[in-house]
Amino acid sequence: MKSSINQQVAGIEELPRHVAEIPERQRKAMQKARQQDLFNGRDHLANSPIGRAMLQGFPVPIR
Repeated sequence: MKSSINQQVAGIEELPRHVAEIPERQRKAMQKARQQDLFNGRDHLANSPIGRAMLQGFPVPIR
């Protein structure tokens, strides 16, 4: 299975710039919202993939 993933990734030279920058744009938007006291962590977690997985019973260990 790992070799099939490597073959799929081997054909991709580089992510398109608009896709590669999504995490950075999201991080900057969250930092700006935190500075303006507009960021709600509970709402963010509820809409995030890990938050949705937790609601469906996926075990997330406490750090």
